[in-house]
Amino acid sequence: MLINENRLSLADSKSQQFLKEELENFFFGVEYKSRLLISKKAHLILPTHKLLDAASEMAKGKNKIGSTLKGIGPTYMDKTGRNGLRVGDILSPNFESKYRALVEKHKSILSHYEDFSYSLEELEKAWFEGINTIKTLEFVDSEVYLDEAIKNGKKVLAEGAQGTMLDIDFGTYPFVTSSNTITAGTCTGLGVPPTKIGNVIGIFKAYCTRVGSGPFPTELFDQDGVDMGKKAVNLVPPLEDLEGVVGLIWFNYVTLL
Repeated sequence: MLINENRLSLADSKSQQFLKEELENFFFGVEYKSRLLISKKAHLILPTHKLLDAASEMAKGKNKIGSTLKGIGPTYMDKTGRNGLRVGDILSPNFESKYRALVEKHKSILSHYEDFSYSLEELEKAWFEGINTIKTLEFVDSEVYLDEAIKNGKKVLAEGAQGTMLDIDFGTYPFVTSSNTITAGTCTGLGVPPTKIGNVIGIFKAYCTRVGSGPFPTELFDQDGVDMGKKAVNLVPPLEDLEGVVGLIWFNYVTLL
């Protein structure tokens, strides 16, 4: 996410919000509360989403996907199952009862995983502190907000997250993320129609990287690959960052999307 003293930033409906740690660690003293808006339709990652993520990965054994264990996959499962909690729900008088109902559902699922133990109390304490942080920000309907901004001649820059080959539909499935990372995701994430999209800028690195499992035909197994991997930072959890040379076949493919 981009934070600039002269710009407003909007976290869209595909941004699972667990912001307290991110806001404290990554904005380096920049005042963000008057510049950061949150879509009411953004889904909340519950502590039990993270537990479900970890339990699922453990159960897969050597066939695990290599999840970041942030709970994103289980959050999207609740979203598509129409069970999820959204930022707008925080304003509801029965928010906590909604939260408890979803947590009980998750605990029931977790009970089916053998040899998986957890302590929810500390995770919940940190989560509700995060909710209090989110409450200090302004909630908006992103589709209405951006429509008005565009009509008023404002410039809008949509920043994508993750690479094209991690797209849930067009990436290296099943070794992908849970959302659409291609440019079309801008429309469904922000509520902006395709007719309003102007220039699209693609970023292509001079080398390839991959975190977790999945196909990596151009991976470097020599010392160059090892040295490049050591320079990787901010991986959460600390997963092995694999390095490789540019895959021109993939380059040709992603430009189609």
